[in-house]
Amino acid sequence: TNPDIWMVDADGNHQIQLTTDPAVETIPSWSPDSSKIYFRSNREGQQAFWSIVPESRKETLLQKFEKDTDFPRLSPD
Repeated sequence: TNPDIWMVDADGNHQIQLTTDPAVETIPSWSPDSSKIYFRSNREGQQAFWSIVPESRKETLLQKFEKDTDFPRLSPD
């Protein structure tokens, strides 16, 4: 199986799968204004940082990573 990004209410209800690409999507982080979720994916055979708008599920490639980059996170500033 491949990990995807999901949203769920705090009580466990209303599960919504946001990503469906067969690649591995991990390490989600909300943007400071809560409009997007940023995550790491190995789509296209290379680790990269992506964003997704939960309401529209519009995904955007933000940055491809060098070979040794691991566990990227969004800085609050």
